[in-house]
Amino acid sequence: MVGAISVLTLGVAFAALVALTPRGWARPAYAVSATFALYLKLFVLVVQSFLKVPALQVLAPTQTEAPFVVAQILLLVASIGLGKAAAVGSRQAALPLRAARGAGA
Repeated sequence: MVGAISVLTLGVAFAALVALTPRGWARPAYAVSATFALYLKLFVLVVQSFLKVPALQVLAPTQTEAPFVVAQILLLVASIGLGKAAAVGSRQAALPLRAARGAGA
């Protein structure tokens, strides 16, 4: 299920990057969808780590314990911060050169 959602999300990112001109809403759409796809991959990594790594498996054998929940919450918070920074950065990168020069000149 997570894989299917990730493929759809990467399709949106690909469309925003290649098929559409990288202006306007396409840049933030690419940034957000690529970050969400990365979050999904890292989500699976955390789940698999708690299943396969013996030291983590001892901490959360049923994946309902606090260490597992804390790891997922930290991953979500970091991903939201990364997505916000990417979206803001993509909008700033899209500013016309004339507006950027006008501020310093």
